Amino acid sequence: MRLETRTGLAALAAAVLALVILAAVATNQFEQVVRELVDEQLEERSATAPVLVAVGDRVAVSELDSTIAAARVLVDGRTIDIGRLPDDPLPPIDREGFRTATADGEDWRLYTVRVDDVPAAGDTALVELAAPLGDVDARVSTLRGRMALGGLLAAALAGVAGLVLGRRASRPLTDLRNDAAAITGSGDADLAVQTAYGAVEVDDVARTLNDSLRSVADASTRREEALVAARAFAASATHELRTPLQSAMTNLDVELAPTGGSDRVRAARSDLDRMKSALEAVRAFSDAELVDPTWFETVDVADLAEEIAASASRGSDRVSVAGDDSLELSVWPDGVRLALDNLVRNALTHGRVAPESNGTDVDDVTEQHAGEVIVTIDAVAGALTVDDGGVGIAPSDRERLLQPFERGATRVAGSGLGLAFVARVAAAHDGDFTLDDSPLGGTRAILVLRTLPSPPTERS
Repeated sequence: MRLETRTGLAALAAAVLALVILAAVATNQFEQVVRELVDEQLEERSATAPVLVAVGDRVAVSELDSTIAAARVLVDGRTIDIGRLPDDPLPPIDREGFRTATADGEDWRLYTVRVDDVPAAGDTALVELAAPLGDVDARVSTLRGRMALGGLLAAALAGVAGLVLGRRASRPLTDLRNDAAAITGSGDADLAVQTAYGAVEVDDVARTLNDSLRSVADASTRREEALVAARAFAASATHELRTPLQSAMTNLDVELAPTGGSDRVRAARSDLDRMKSALEAVRAFSDAELVDPTWFETVDVADLAEEIAASASRGSDRVSVAGDDSLELSVWPDGVRLALDNLVRNALTHGRVAPESNGTDVDDVTEQHAGEVIVTIDAVAGALTVDDGGVGIAPSDRERLLQPFERGATRVAGSGLGLAFVARVAAAHDGDFTLDDSPLGGTRAILVLRTLPSPPTERS
């Protein structure tokens, strides 16, 4: 809820509360004043009490009874009713002073006085003067209704005024938000918001925001410098190691050329190949850890899949591409290419592994699809799925193999970085990488790249 709306609602609530209290106090005061006037009138009428005692019996049965104000006279143990009294009985006369009783559905105000020596010396009587309060209650009720209606109108006006004033009061905060949004949209880390918005609290927030922006900019600069240094170090280390490694491999190749060399020399040559592959994997893995948004560009990932499938198949039909014909995404091309190449080559390598070597039984599906790899393009999900007909990966090992330098139970050589690299590429694209069972009998690898793909067209 916006601040101006909160201010309007607060003003509305405050106005309603104030008007309710004011109405309650005002109507109570009005009712009290009117009842005091009734009491004063009864006190004035008490001057006629001796006359009512003297002639009460005769007035009660005369034609004048209906024209006289209501009263009751208690004399000689009997009560004489005079004037317009209610049909319902009033409580007995037992004491002097004021009291209120209810009869005929309305309140009656009663005032009792004592009269001595009337009609004869030594006589005593009590005269109770009565006045209905129905008119008073009706006027109080009318006043409450009018005040309620006026209160609603006043509350509505207060709410509107609060909304308008709240909008004006929150304008400095709105200006600060707009300035901050402009900085965020510009991508310029050197920009700052102004610090004079006309409200002390907002100015304090602006200064704090500027301090935070400077801290973020400094941290971003240090991070960029660290990334540049890390990339340079990885490139230099790879280059420095690759040169002597390649020289050693060449020397061994020369040694092996005439006679084929001894078993120990061939083993050394194989170890150097593994070192070279591992070195290239480490370089690629470091790039995936330090991927930069400037490396991204829009490419058709389906075309990459076709190229990789053609290269891996070497003229055979062991690797096929299915699904959608196009998948244009903004990606890190080298990373996605290497990730998909790793998945295809892993599928080819492990798809040819004999099931007996992993302690499993050969089923019909595995026999039928042994050595087969299918890359499926899903443009709607932005997913690349690689299926093989190999021995598969146990569910308990799937999460572990996504970590660096973790290897499966097979005897196939590898660096232990291939699947970890694919997982890092997926993370760099805000995507996912998972391993599952393949319908071909082996492993299904699913690489999801979370960007907005183009509408799919079915592959013919």
